[in-house]
Amino acid sequence: MLPVKAIVSTDFTVDPFFSVDDNGHIVGINEAAAIATGLNETELTSTLFIDLFTDRAEADKMLHEVMEKGIVNNFSLTFSSENGHAEKPVILNAMMFVDKSIDTRRVFVFTHEFSASNNNNGDFERISDDQENAKNETLFRSTLDKMLEGVQIIGFDWRFIYVNDALAQQAKYTKEQLLGHTVMEMYPGFEHLAIYKEY
Repeated sequence: MLPVKAIVSTDFTVDPFFSVDDNGHIVGINEAAAIATGLNETELTSTLFIDLFTDRAEADKMLHEVMEKGIVNNFSLTFSSENGHAEKPVILNAMMFVDKSIDTRRVFVFTHEFSASNNNNGDFERISDDQENAKNETLFRSTLDKMLEGVQIIGFDWRFIYVNDALAQQAKYTKEQLLGHTVMEMYPGFEHLAIYKEY
């Protein structure tokens, strides 16, 4: 699990967003998520996240992976057609967020529909994996960059993997100075704090 604190503003993105709790229940969405699934906010926030997809086992695998690793990029799933909508193949980018001040842990999931076409067999086929992956990576990073509160992604070796502009403004270092270095290198004495022992 990554030690990350953030507040997310999700209405700026046109792609469906889901906030999922430790038990796999949806606890927050944006308007795009309601449109994509055909369910309103009340219906979605009483739903297991994995129930939205044709392959519940794969959806569950994605959630466990992000809870274990802290982040998952470009995970392929398909929205089910149970709610009257056509099946939609999507790419998921997800990240674990932790706010120890309110004892909250959430998985934030952004989904993006494939650019797809039907081949002669009626199966969806990706137009360009490289282009789609690059587009999703850009969207995911843009989402983090636009967050109102400072966000940092710290690896299991305590190295800064990502910091957004808001965090850089709060820190006494630039983004370039932080990336690739450990928290202990940049902030001597951090290893003596309680948060270090917890993680």
